[in-house]
Amino acid sequence: MNYRYGYFIHVVFTLIWLNGFLVGQLNDIASHVDLHRISRQIIQEKNAITINSVNFPTNNQNIGASVSFISIDSIDSVQFRFNGAGFSSKWISGKLHKVFQSTQYIAGIHWDSTFVATSFSAAIFSNSLSIEYVQIGLFIEYIENDSSYGIAKSTKTALIPKPRIISRAEWGAEPPTYGFSEMNRFDQLTIHHAAGWRADDLETGILAVYDIQQFHQNIRGWSDIGYHFLIDRAGNIFQGRPETVLGSHVGGANYGNIGVCILGCYHPPNYMCNDMYTRESRDSAKILYAWLSQTYDIDPYVLKGHRDYFGTTSCPGNTIWIEILEMRMDIDFYVNLDGLPLKYSTSSSYPNPFNSTASFILNIPYESSFHIAVYNIVGRHIIDLRDEFISKGNHIIKWNGLDNHGNQSPSGVYLVRINGEQNEYFDKYSHSLKMLLIK
Repeated sequence: MNYRYGYFIHVVFTLIWLNGFLVGQLNDIASHVDLHRISRQIIQEKNAITINSVNFPTNNQNIGASVSFISIDSIDSVQFRFNGAGFSSKWISGKLHKVFQSTQYIAGIHWDSTFVATSFSAAIFSNSLSIEYVQIGLFIEYIENDSSYGIAKSTKTALIPKPRIISRAEWGAEPPTYGFSEMNRFDQLTIHHAAGWRADDLETGILAVYDIQQFHQNIRGWSDIGYHFLIDRAGNIFQGRPETVLGSHVGGANYGNIGVCILGCYHPPNYMCNDMYTRESRDSAKILYAWLSQTYDIDPYVLKGHRDYFGTTSCPGNTIWIEILEMRMDIDFYVNLDGLPLKYSTSSSYPNPFNSTASFILNIPYESSFHIAVYNIVGRHIIDLRDEFISKGNHIIKWNGLDNHGNQSPSGVYLVRINGEQNEYFDKYSHSLKMLLIK
């Protein structure tokens, strides 16, 4: 049913039904249900757009329902009604979530126990009568198969250094609503895309990760954000759930499975889902998976995309999915090198802004002569951080805000220039990064 359907009432009500090309990729959120009818109604003396599902098979796994749509206008509320053999429920208020930095809305209703119904309706209340790209779905209860009793966690000391990870406190995580379940084994790695929530820098990444947590807790009804880690397009890595606890990212296959989500949408030509998989995201994912693989003794070649489990989703999108085989090989190669860098690279400065000390990681594949210096915004030299041969490996470089004379630098934007000399294996390396000092 990959076609576009226009539906007009009294000229002012426009609905675009785009089953195969919708923002948010509802199949990555809920189990898709086909639309039966869309109409304009007066419900509880209010204008509403009602969306009715086709009949679906009765089972004992449905624990909620959702509707996803786009509207450039504000939405007041969304209500749901469920129908079965000989009954229709009253209209029940759902929870409404406006996706971070977009015009997409996702509304849902969730119960602690399963229900039996054969169809449902959603009523969208708004002074505007224009919505687009509607899709509906069911939330399904998955009981994770835990056959690991008596099997101890397999962990070991990793030679690969743990990458810099933005902590839950740093991105302002809410506490879990009902706690975590510890995992006793680790044997799967999964990559996802967020199907939205694009974030190009640390500041935006913090907002996007928090918004995903709100969606997972309030609409999906989960205890916490479903993923163990998330990565923005600048390569910043965020801690989701602790990686040692049961996640909510591959329904029916969460146990022993550590999930990493790339922020953005990567499934062209789907509408608003053509983000580029950046080098920074890719490199951070490989380093993170290598650390996880060595720390928890997981074979890098078990890495899968979300779609590879049950085929019910496009996640992580074709752009990322076609790279998984190469990612497995790169991760395995990196693990066998015990984490020595394959090329020159520099992390973002953290924290940024900073008050006392800022740091960044310099990854060096071969011993080289480096000059690393700090300059103010007008180009005046402040201090040399390094001017020497630096051995291969991952190095943390710090600046405490002092100049060459030991004086405190004033608040402002500073530029760190990193220059590595050419050697027999690598060309010159040059990179700059900004630090914001606040006093």
